[in-house]
Amino acid sequence: ALVILSGRAMLASDLFWDVLVEAVDRNSVSAVRGTTRIQIHPLGDDTWAQGGAALVLERLYRPAR
Repeated sequence: ALVILSGRAMLASDLFWDVLVEAVDRNSVSAVRGTTRIQIHPLGDDTWAQGGAALVLERLYRPAR
């Protein structure tokens, strides 16, 4: 599993990184526990909105089954 974090808060990730990694490991399902990778990407603060819009458009224009 891969978790991608971005945004201004990641500028201070050194302050909470160890706690974050521990929390992800502790709360992950057993199938991915210990294998989850966490990465920081310099994406803009509005990237989440673009991703949400992409999901809506994908569903809207998905071919009928």
